[in-house]
Amino acid sequence: MLYAYSLARTCSNNLGSLANRPPAESQDDPTTRAKRHAAEGKIHQRCDGFMADINKDPLLADFYSNIKKTSADPYFSARTDAAAAIKLLESANDPYLIESLLLSAAPLGNDKNGEPSRYFDGAWLTKADREILEMATTLAACRMGLACTAADDPTLLQNCAFGGICAETREGLWKAMIAENNIVGGQEKLMQYTDKIVEALREKNFRAFVPVK
Repeated sequence: MLYAYSLARTCSNNLGSLANRPPAESQDDPTTRAKRHAAEGKIHQRCDGFMADINKDPLLADFYSNIKKTSADPYFSARTDAAAAIKLLESANDPYLIESLLLSAAPLGNDKNGEPSRYFDGAWLTKADREILEMATTLAACRMGLACTAADDPTLLQNCAFGGICAETREGLWKAMIAENNIVGGQEKLMQYTDKIVEALREKNFRAFVPVK
């Protein structure tokens, strides 16, 4: 259920964006324009047939309205429950499921100033640090075996087609975005958070995700 739901949601959003997007930015250099067009083509290749078949499959036909189906899938339910996500991560080996659960494992909350934050490794992270942690959760999944190159990564295809940042790897994409936003020390934090998350996954020890009371 989680695989199919995630693909349906991603494809629906991407195809909708492609249908309504303005022409490619005129300031794009020819190489970037070519990469963006190629990324758009790959999105269509991956998604057109899948979306056409959704209404023919009783499992997929009512993803967005059938709460009974989605709530019965523990992986789907864990997306909004940090404790449940951690429990499932303890036995998860599939890198796609790991990616889907990791962000949910870092609890959402507010720091002492009321800023929206995520907890990780002894601190409630806000603003840029929170964004870098969210990047790190996806990069950790790459380290655990998820396909994360321009040939097969939906995240890279999306950012290339819609944002014009056409990186060859997910690590390269996040570092480029950090540099573009002038986040001092951000690339180093990205790697530190990623290393810590990968260590937790390999050792099946998720204390870094559990807030200290």
